[in-house]
Amino acid sequence: MLPAPTPRKRERPRGLWKARVMPLDRRPATNAHERKPPGLESDNDDDGSSSPESLKPLRHSSSLESLTDIDQIYYWDYSRSCSPNPDRVSSWKSLQKKMDVSSIAGPGNSPEKPSWTYDDWEDLKDLFVQATDQFENAGASEALPIIRGVIHECHRFMLVYPDPSVLLLNPPPKHHLSGTTSPPDEAIASVLLSSLPPKPHKCKCADLPTAFHLILGTVLFMFGSLIDQDPTQAAPGEPDTPLPYWLAALDVFETGENLPIRTSGYGPEVPDDWQMAIVWGRTFVALAEQMVTRQLESHKEGASATYDGATVSEFLAEDPEWPPESPFSVIVRRRPPLTQRMTLSSASPNELMVFAMDQFSRGIFRMPHQVHQAQILPLGAETFSRAKELFQIASDVLSVAEKLMLPTERHFWATWADGIFNQMKMEADMDAWRGPINRARGRCWLVVGTARAEEFEAAMEESDGSLADSKEAREARDGLLKALAFFERAKGSAAANHEELGDEDAQELRKLLAETLLDLGNLAPTKEEQEKYYTRAKEEGGQDYLMDEDSDHELDSDGDELMNDS
Repeated sequence: MLPAPTPRKRERPRGLWKARVMPLDRRPATNAHERKPPGLESDNDDDGSSSPESLKPLRHSSSLESLTDIDQIYYWDYSRSCSPNPDRVSSWKSLQKKMDVSSIAGPGNSPEKPSWTYDDWEDLKDLFVQATDQFENAGASEALPIIRGVIHECHRFMLVYPDPSVLLLNPPPKHHLSGTTSPPDEAIASVLLSSLPPKPHKCKCADLPTAFHLILGTVLFMFGSLIDQDPTQAAPGEPDTPLPYWLAALDVFETGENLPIRTSGYGPEVPDDWQMAIVWGRTFVALAEQMVTRQLESHKEGASATYDGATVSEFLAEDPEWPPESPFSVIVRRRPPLTQRMTLSSASPNELMVFAMDQFSRGIFRMPHQVHQAQILPLGAETFSRAKELFQIASDVLSVAEKLMLPTERHFWATWADGIFNQMKMEADMDAWRGPINRARGRCWLVVGTARAEEFEAAMEESDGSLADSKEAREARDGLLKALAFFERAKGSAAANHEELGDEDAQELRKLLAETLLDLGNLAPTKEEQEKYYTRAKEEGGQDYLMDEDSDHELDSDGDELMNDS
């Protein structure tokens, strides 16, 4: 058995990457290509550079200014190891580049004749990791500038390399890493590909051929998610709805999936890109949730919201006509002639979820349990956590399952999400994850129980109570009792670990407990059990759950079922 590969050594010291905003009249006067020994570099810029605060834009005014003001410039500072040179004072060089954070609907500030080096690729990977960190831990106003910078860098890469995998599978020697590599045109690239031995051989590359498409597709997914949260953050020319960005991400992933190196039968045998499969699936889930949300809004307004006529054709109509010089026009030109986008015109939310499940299955199967077990290290290997990835996948699916209108579909996807949460017992440190997992599994079983009850709710209301002992009623109660047990465990684990839940978390948990108890009371076979559950629901839910047997149910903004005061 071959030993597990060791993590690849970084080509630069950590902590020297900084993104900052500087006034136009304070632009540093140092030469962009000045080389300094590490000991002679200014200490002012390095203080705290490894902290998250160093990634936030610094402003020369206390007022909140627009990120697109002309007096604000983002600088991207970095340092990296260079080839040995006896005339050089140090083997490190300090460079500074201006980050392009302009609207991604246009060409940005890229030069007329863009160039791209392998150093640029290494810098792009680091910038992508920082953008991911900002997306997960910062607000939209702080994360979007860096994401725009990544998209513009990817645009420059695409203008130089029609097939980015040509560079990734043929990196220059280490002593030439700082030199400019000349990209072959498409005809020469196909000749080089066909000259490779047809017999598969193990890939010795540092990055997967689809690594570039992973970066571009992921930042487009993140961009759309942030716009979905706050549409006002869209820059001039950028759509203020998430759909165009998510559809572009699907095009990018499909382009990466159909690269010549993957479809020609020539070249090295490379493993599946599990990271791309995971984000691909999350993009499908985001589209499905967007569709369901619109259907719920139409349902509240009195319009028909059945799935028989539900398609994403209106989604496709929102795909704008991009300017020819924008990154999105390049994406459209590079996508395969026959794409999955064509099948989306007749897809329902449930079918989009099936597409997502296929990608999640690929990703979870190939995802390493520990980062050192990976044949090729994933992007962002320093922060990789299989438990975190699984929890995010299941949470996204559960969020859609709670909103779906058909009980059978809610039942299926809630059960699927519960299976992923249950798998985390073998992957996660349960001392840290026990509370979140118990709460999430309780939500899954609450969906399962209410979906099962909804299937015979009308018949039960018309009956004389005999259906309370039916097989369907017992199955619904079993699901709700499991939900109640998980919620009580979540409440108990927080108390056992002396954790104080925040006001929102504690209120949400009480609401979930009250809703579960209320539904159990509605399905109770005897009046005594019914009164017991109703009393507990009042205790957990407070004034929001002052109940009357004749009170009606309605949906709140999150699609959760609430009880109106009578």
